[in-house]
Amino acid sequence: MADQSYSSLGTISSGAPANVHDTTVHQCGPTGNSFKVTQVGFICTVANNSALVVTVKRARTPTVTGNDVTIGTFPLPDAMTPGDVTRVSINTAGDTDLAPGEAVTFVTDGGGSAGTGTFFIAGYEYAEGPNPIVSFTTEDKPRSGIGDIEYAAFTES
Repeated sequence: MADQSYSSLGTISSGAPANVHDTTVHQCGPTGNSFKVTQVGFICTVANNSALVVTVKRARTPTVTGNDVTIGTFPLPDAMTPGDVTRVSINTAGDTDLAPGEAVTFVTDGGGSAGTGTFFIAGYEYAEGPNPIVSFTTEDKPRSGIGDIEYAAFTES
């Protein structure tokens, strides 16, 4: 990470609002570049009727279970109403640097019968790799990522 320069704070959401009272996995990403996650959170769209605990993981291979690395947990309070936002700083947590192609997943402990919203991650996207790229290059993903990063040179027409 010595050569990276951080861009402005960016946000990636888990997409359409989904139920949080079951144990469905919600995913933010995957990212196209390396991404330093500094915050995670939840935006309520339908009132939540019970407190929940959310587990946050770094998905090393998105949509494939078993390769995830647990980052930590945070609480969702009960009685959240539409428009409420829960934002959690994870600056000091480990495993928050995503390699290209990785994602962040969220799953609650279940409970209650209502509650819908969107999870999000916020942080800084940055590029890593050979510069300039003069030919096709393959290298391992950084920070224990699974798979390779394929770099190709662009030919302007």
